[in-house]
Amino acid sequence: MPFEDLDVSPPTDEEETARFGAIAARSLGFPVDRFQTVVARVGTKNLRVARRGADVVGGLGVYAMGHWFGGRAVPCAGISMVAVAPEHRSRGIAAEMMRTVLEEARHAGVALSSLYPATFPVYRAAGYESAGNRFVYRLTLANLGPGAREPELREAGPADHATLRALYDARARTLSGPIDRTPFFWTRVLEPFGEDARAFVVEGPDGAEGYVVIGYRSTVSPLAPNEIPVRDVVARTPGAARRILRLLGDHRSIARYATFASGPGDPLLLVAREERLEMADLSRWMLRVVDVRAAFERRGWSPCVRGEIQLDLRDGLLRDNARRWVLEVDGGRAEVREGGSGALVLDPRGLAALYSGFLPAEELHAAGLCDGSAADLARASALFAGPAPWGADFF
Repeated sequence: MPFEDLDVSPPTDEEETARFGAIAARSLGFPVDRFQTVVARVGTKNLRVARRGADVVGGLGVYAMGHWFGGRAVPCAGISMVAVAPEHRSRGIAAEMMRTVLEEARHAGVALSSLYPATFPVYRAAGYESAGNRFVYRLTLANLGPGAREPELREAGPADHATLRALYDARARTLSGPIDRTPFFWTRVLEPFGEDARAFVVEGPDGAEGYVVIGYRSTVSPLAPNEIPVRDVVARTPGAARRILRLLGDHRSIARYATFASGPGDPLLLVAREERLEMADLSRWMLRVVDVRAAFERRGWSPCVRGEIQLDLRDGLLRDNARRWVLEVDGGRAEVREGGSGALVLDPRGLAALYSGFLPAEELHAAGLCDGSAADLARASALFAGPAPWGADFF
């Protein structure tokens, strides 16, 4: 369809917001009142609706956030609630919405964009690619072992929120991909929909060593077997891990299982008596480089690695990215300049998966997303190597 008559911009009034909410509820399968709660938290300024004339035909949400890479948080536009009315689908409206918000993010100086896809083709067409995982594990509480009653554990209050943030950030700096949480994301952790969430802090001799946020749900009948959702957990010491496991295990009289989101491995599991797990869910998040220079220069790099690669980026959507680039890494920082031989050829999908460390360049070459000599592929893989990328937050 021609897009001269399609406008994508923030809703102009409550009626447009409500019309998008009805489309989102039908498309994504959640109650309309939940959409209203999201809007209250995120703000209508972070919504985009697609219109044809006076008719709202779709929309999405754009969150200001970041992802941790190499110990630094890189600004990112998080995309969520992408929805098109059923009678307007298969006309390219979602693709046009994505193009619009990516150009908007580029002009705002945002380095990255990320999302959890309901379907892959429309986002791959916009230059996104799988870049990390979100594993949800189910633990049998009886298998956790006795844990420990020390150090001290207490319920947290509002005055402890800065402590929780500091513990989370200290861990996130050592990983690849976790979200640099804004107040919106912390509200989702501490005040999840439909649950009474309680946070507990582990106090060691030198201060807080960890925390856990547990959600409590109503059951169909009193004392019916339940599943405890762990909304967030950070253990920075073995003692904190053992104390958190003891807290979870002490719920075994009312629950058989606990679930929590993590990466391919977690230090908490190494402390448990039995590392017997079920995979309750696996989600992939996708990434897109919006601004090449900002994406490379604002992230951190291993201080143990130095080198240079010369890229030829073929980006048909964001034309400012589509050129040859020289990336030089040294001392944990990167310098980027235009030019070079373009020895390593990438499209935005290949760059996204390489950037996060989701796959090495050799594997991307096998998928047709990266091309170069064996030496250039190996050099790129070495520069971008790091912890397996993952994130606990779903958005």
